[in-house]
Amino acid sequence: MPKNFNTTDYDTFMGVFTKGVPLGIRNIRGKTSFSIRKLLHLSMMAINDGKLRRVKPQEVGSNKFEWSEFKGTNKFGIAKKFDTRPLPRRFQVFTLTE
Repeated sequence: MPKNFNTTDYDTFMGVFTKGVPLGIRNIRGKTSFSIRKLLHLSMMAINDGKLRRVKPQEVGSNKFEWSEFKGTNKFGIAKKFDTRPLPRRFQVFTLTE
């Protein structure tokens, strides 16, 4: 563990989770008022300890990050193809392993 590590922060972080309920990093931030950088550090430590795991995007949500394409014509009658791929983003959702 790092020298400047506070065990009460780790206990506070782990106390937010309940079994079977995935939580996003922003939701955890609202409950603990820690910085996102600190939360990511604590979550990586918990993952390495085997207490947390990352949740796959297919497990939660509506799977809205699928690629879709729109084919249509513009005002001059020229056919255009618009690619509406989502922007890549970090998916920071964690849940307890047990």
